[in-house]
Amino acid sequence: MSLYGQTFSQVHSDAFASFWTPAFAGLIRAIKATSPLPRLVDLGCGDGLWMSTAQGEGIETRGCDVSLSMLALAADRGLDVVGCSAKEMDLSHATAVTALGEVLCYAHGSEGAQDGGHDGGQWRAVMAKAARALPLGGLFICDLLGLETPVRSASHDVGGGRTLSVNSHLDGRDMCREITVAQDGAVVSSERHVQTLIDPAEVLAEGTRLGFDLRLSDTLAGCRLLPGRFGVWAVRI
Repeated sequence: MSLYGQTFSQVHSDAFASFWTPAFAGLIRAIKATSPLPRLVDLGCGDGLWMSTAQGEGIETRGCDVSLSMLALAADRGLDVVGCSAKEMDLSHATAVTALGEVLCYAHGSEGAQDGGHDGGQWRAVMAKAARALPLGGLFICDLLGLETPVRSASHDVGGGRTLSVNSHLDGRDMCREITVAQDGAVVSSERHVQTLIDPAEVLAEGTRLGFDLRLSDTLAGCRLLPGRFGVWAVRI
């Protein structure tokens, strides 16, 4: 099943993309400090709001996403984006890598389908790839679903007569979400998202082994994360 089809991508962009804006100023300051010519790769770039903001501050940006609909929104901003998963993205020449929005808890195929029998998300492979690519002082920044992430089901009025409904359940350490969008009461979009809950201790141990100085927190560059999530701020040493 594909993720972030046209309808859900637009709803997500309209209603939720601004969640990360409180973090932008802190992220930009940190990324600019990595190099006189800072270069950002954003994994799971979505509609490109973060990339566009960073680019406007003089940071060279590239991004990727598995959703063709999200890529179209990002391309409309004039951004350099490609269609691939986080673990397939070229990180060479980056001085900073970001993956905002629990991106690395998904397991994706290159076409945006979620693979069965996945390996606990992409975070481990991507962190290793970033460790190889980043220069000393380079940054790897992401947020992940922790083991205490609450299982919640809810409906949200997202404007324009649209309602977003999320029904969640746990299957082992997998958070399974059935997401529907209704327009004036009629369902127009339905998706199933599966993400893996991650043990922070595993991230800390793996990041240290790979040569990062890590800080884990329930905030990221001043942005408070949703309950149960944790941010990873890793400096290549």
